[in-house]
Amino acid sequence: MSHVAVVEVSIKSLGDLARACKALGLEYDRKARKWAWYGVFIGDYNRQDAAVKHGIATSRYGTSDAGVIKVPGATYSIGVYQIPGQPGKYTLVYDNWHGGHGIENVLGAGLPKLRQEYAAQVSRRKMQAAGFQVQRRLLDNGQIKLVCRR
Repeated sequence: MSHVAVVEVSIKSLGDLARACKALGLEYDRKARKWAWYGVFIGDYNRQDAAVKHGIATSRYGTSDAGVIKVPGATYSIGVYQIPGQPGKYTLVYDNWHGGHGIENVLGAGLPKLRQEYAAQVSRRKMQAAGFQVQRRLLDNGQIKLVCRR
């Protein structure tokens, strides 16, 4: 079954995405252009997060614009796509059938751990550029807290 879904995220910095992946123990290959999925779209997924509903043609499934993210222990991977009509902005796409065959075991359904880590990397970079020292704390509930001081 193919359930290719778009993740609710707008990535403006591939460098911050790379740092987020590294922090989570993921492998981000910016040059890769093919990601692992079921391999054939059979027209069986049409929820709101379906990639086709977000302007990504089914003929593009399994390809990427800006690299591939591999998750340790997962047989499927994540493609990085330019958001249609929004140059310089990217989103993540993966086949979420059976939890993405291991992806959601590590990152959660809809990839909240990767989205949170990406946001933390963006915030950290911006705060450091503004002259702040940034300390990172991982809370008991799994959330990231950044403490900024001048």
